Amino acid sequence: MALSNQFGSIVLTTGNKSEMATGYCTLYGDMAGGFAVIKDLAKTTVFRLARWRNANDPYGTGRNPIPERHHHPSAQRRTARRPGGSGQPAPL
Repeated sequence: MALSNQFGSIVLTTGNKSEMATGYCTLYGDMAGGFAVIKDLAKTTVFRLARWRNANDPYGTGRNPIPERHHHPSAQRRTARRPGGSGQPAPL
């Protein structure tokens, strides 16, 4: 935010509706900024938007500005990542 004040610009945040609703965001990461551009978009919509952007190149660059590895959830608890690696939910 210091750079924002220094240069008179606004910092855009990257948090989306799914992250905000579940609290899966950090004060100095996803929420650090003055305006959340995608705050009203669910995570699945953000992924679809990324795929659409790569398929529709308005500038004619021929490149995909959003790498394919970013089109899929990465931090969700997958089966293999559960405690013990058994695929079973953790005991309460």
